[in-house]
Amino acid sequence: MMLTLFKRFLDKEKFYKVHCPSILLLHFFLILYSVQITGGERAIHYTYDNLGRQKEINEERGITTYHYDAEGRIESLSTPEGTINYDYNPITGQKISAYTSKTENEYSYDKLGRLQGADIVKRNGSTVNPAEQTTYDYTPVGSRESILYPNGNYTCYLYDALNRLTSITNWKDENKANKLSSFTYTHYADGMRSGLTEQILPKDGIPGSTQLENHTISYTYDSFNRLTGESAYESTPGDGYEISYEYDLVGNRTQRKIVVAGQELTTTYTYDPYTDRLLTEVHDGPELAFYWHDQPVKYLHGIDITKELLCLFECVL
Repeated sequence: MMLTLFKRFLDKEKFYKVHCPSILLLHFFLILYSVQITGGERAIHYTYDNLGRQKEINEERGITTYHYDAEGRIESLSTPEGTINYDYNPITGQKISAYTSKTENEYSYDKLGRLQGADIVKRNGSTVNPAEQTTYDYTPVGSRESILYPNGNYTCYLYDALNRLTSITNWKDENKANKLSSFTYTHYADGMRSGLTEQILPKDGIPGSTQLENHTISYTYDSFNRLTGESAYESTPGDGYEISYEYDLVGNRTQRKIVVAGQELTTTYTYDPYTDRLLTEVHDGPELAFYWHDQPVKYLHGIDITKELLCLFECVL
């Protein structure tokens, strides 16, 4: 049996493909034998400095600490995995590099101050020569038009007459002959995003010759245009997940509830009563919840509430 994990951040249109670690493999077998995965209650605590800036995030995996320079910019970020440092242009204040003891990225900007290039100059302790560059282009009104990646992959952005994003398409190269994935957006009359249709190339699929798989997400809002619901499904509306959101009187999100195949994963949020700054997140429910999808390939879908990821497991039996 082989498992491959695709992970998508809920607020990003990017998919990452990695080998499934052993703990997820264990979770997979537990689900097969109908053993419930429970995570109990897990809390994340936030603290701030005297200027109201985020100082620490304390969670199960460890403590993340923010350090600032005299201008109030993030100078370094200490995480359980290591420390990331940032340098800035002394005149413009723009970020010009991000580096650790083993890696370094450099950033360049156009005359209008827009990000133009992101170069990988160091990886795993070794200099990358020549640097691997990602380049960005923009439309005449300043919206992002395209991204060219070091491996040749090419991303295009399209907008409607009101400059609202309507599609993102990832191509194998600039020729735009072989599509890797696409994301199409629709909007309500008031401009709020109403839906998203994803087309993703399956694992081991051949660009241009393999049919893309469809995933659909719809959004609902309250009278204040706050997101209240998110519904995702594959081939049928019941084959996916539902997310609902609740807010307090001043508009702070107080609860997020994810329902997947009858399993509930709930996050509650508390705030400082005087500043509305987020103080805690408490996650309650199974750490991972799953549902099956059989067409065109057998998939085990999952939601990880603690890391806010969607997980897609492809099972080759």
